[in-house]
Amino acid sequence: EVAAPLAQDEAIVLNLHETVAVPLGKFTNCLVTKEFTQLEPGNIEHKFYARGVGFILGVVVKGGKERLALVNIVRRP
Repeated sequence: EVAAPLAQDEAIVLNLHETVAVPLGKFTNCLVTKEFTQLEPGNIEHKFYARGVGFILGVVVKGGKERLALVNIVRRP
């Protein structure tokens, strides 16, 4: 994501086959990324994505203690 000076996010793929458990359930073969930005040097977040669902988990591993996890999917008619 590039929207200087608000966002300059970068990501590196860490794994394509991670198993992840969140309150909604357990997902296999998840994509895991390491995300960081020059706007907040030293902050690193790992994000997990499940095929057919999208973002399911985000964990700040350096520079904070935030954790966001998927708890529900609402399907709209």
